Amino acid sequence: MTLLQDNPANTVATWRSARRQDWRGPVDAEAFYLNPIPSVGRSICVKSPDGQMKWLTDYLSEEIESLMRLPEGWDGERAKSVGIEAVEAAIPVIFAIVTETTLPPQLFPLPDGGLQVEWHVAGNDIEIEIDAEGTGHILATAISGDVVIDEIVDWQRPAALWAARDIVHKLSQRAARGR
Repeated sequence: MTLLQDNPANTVATWRSARRQDWRGPVDAEAFYLNPIPSVGRSICVKSPDGQMKWLTDYLSEEIESLMRLPEGWDGERAKSVGIEAVEAAIPVIFAIVTETTLPPQLFPLPDGGLQVEWHVAGNDIEIEIDAEGTGHILATAISGDVVIDEIVDWQRPAALWAARDIVHKLSQRAARGR
């Protein structure tokens, strides 16, 4: 497995040291989910494109590190470990959407080695699925069930990202008012 530290051209995240725990099967996956193991001498450092939002870089570093520690077969079947390509694609997408006033996303591993990035507020959902190769898809649905966004993430045409950013901002404001 190539670690982020092995890729010096990487501009979104780097690894500090490397050591991996050997896990196998559904019992280990359940144990990890219920009680994530503490760092075993390896941590990831997510970098903000503009050096801002330390709270988000800290949050993403912790969440991504935890997910990347999942071994092959983490689902008790044939799931792959979260891949570097998915992480490298997810970080800029998240920074394009999240602002200082929005909620952070939830992150989940995908069986193909990708990442799922999600926001769920008051029945409204935004889900960004990034496969193991780094290709992303955004799906946003309103509480009514209407599809608001259903597009491939394309940095040449970032309209879907800006629309997702607006929706996350509005949902975050709604959540803040509800507190």
